Amino acid sequence: MRWLTERVGDAYYRRRGQSDYVAFVVLTRSRTGSTLLVTTLDSHPEIRCGEELFQWMRHSDAVARLDRTFGPQAPDVRARGFKIFYYHPLDSDVDVFALLREVPDLKVIHLVREDVLATIISSKVAEATDQWRVTNDHGATAAAPAAIDIAADVLAAEFEATESMIAAGCQRLAGLDWLDVTYEALVSGSAVSDSAVSDSATELDRIQDFLGVTQRPMGSVLKQQRRSSKRDQLTNYDDLAATFAGTRWGRFFDEP
Repeated sequence: MRWLTERVGDAYYRRRGQSDYVAFVVLTRSRTGSTLLVTTLDSHPEIRCGEELFQWMRHSDAVARLDRTFGPQAPDVRARGFKIFYYHPLDSDVDVFALLREVPDLKVIHLVREDVLATIISSKVAEATDQWRVTNDHGATAAAPAAIDIAADVLAAEFEATESMIAAGCQRLAGLDWLDVTYEALVSGSAVSDSAVSDSATELDRIQDFLGVTQRPMGSVLKQQRRSSKRDQLTNYDDLAATFAGTRWGRFFDEP
């Protein structure tokens, strides 16, 4: 019922709420664990984190949408944010990133999946099976992902496109207060991507510190989808491994 409480509260606090909170975005692409991160953050009582605010504009006013999102909040909200992909919106050429740069003291949580091959496979499998997420209540016995075949030239183009997408997307918000987070560290719950941070710190600890909220355990209604090895998911794994050996993408073919 939290959604109903928030919807009623939004209307009330839009007129009487407070603005002493951190505004933030989760910048990423698809199949990086972004929904897992967003739902985990939203479980914190001091954080409100929404899904893809600018995925579809549907001829709406981007400024008004952003103003409503970063408007006055309930007294207990200390951080308010949402997810945005490098290539949003999908149905408009409005530069929502220029609008974001105008948000005072906006913070950016940049989420990447270091294993780009796993990201590409995950995307292809999700498209083939139409299964994009699994909750804690459903899908526990779902079958392992079906094996797929990706042509070498198609995969090379995907690698190139991902690199360009990340570089261009990061440039659009360059210079803002920034925290890099990896999917691998997020799901491990222990590793960190910043060597200056103690090994005992978790990614969620770092994010809570970054957002200035009270440290506390968080959880998600989602669960990590059943994972198969890349070799099991790619019918032509060995051929691809040979093709990309010696390239900057060869390191992703790390299974014996």
